[in-house]
Amino acid sequence: MKRTFVAIPISLSPDYFEFIDDLKMKVKGKINWVKPENMHLTLAFFGSTSPEMEQIVKEVTLNITAYKRSFNLTPHGLYVFPAKRKPRLMWLGLEHSNDLINLNSALLDGLFKAGIDKQEKKLTPHLSLGRIKWLENPETLDGILDQYKNLTFPRMLIKRLVYYESELTGKGPVYHILASYLL
Repeated sequence: MKRTFVAIPISLSPDYFEFIDDLKMKVKGKINWVKPENMHLTLAFFGSTSPEMEQIVKEVTLNITAYKRSFNLTPHGLYVFPAKRKPRLMWLGLEHSNDLINLNSALLDGLFKAGIDKQEKKLTPHLSLGRIKWLENPETLDGILDQYKNLTFPRMLIKRLVYYESELTGKGPVYHILASYLL
């Protein structure tokens, strides 16, 4: 079975690449940085997906995107999950967007009505930057997060959703597009 998810693919501005280079110089340790071509905002993750479930996801996503319009998102601020004392994921926040919340709700409700269990996890709109194994100088993290708390990138036009297959490899995940949907 395939490991699948629905997400918004993200195209990054040149400012992002300067920021990430600066961040890599400041945050030392074992961090698996997300490749720019893999940048996305996950809306629904399914894990192992049967062919029947894959077809349902495709149909529901097509139906939802048929009446949704494109919108903008603005990356804002640097954060970590789950906490500063034990960071596992470094990420960029996204400013509040009613369009994003409505799109995500419509997708999850449509999937639930089609028989796919509702995802219990509340959407925290973010762009994953790197998975942290360990930090060389964890005491510097507070200062780095504080330095970038007001960081803002140019608005991004969101105009499609993608249904992906995620193939786990020794060099990180490889994403294959199963279907793409314009908003």
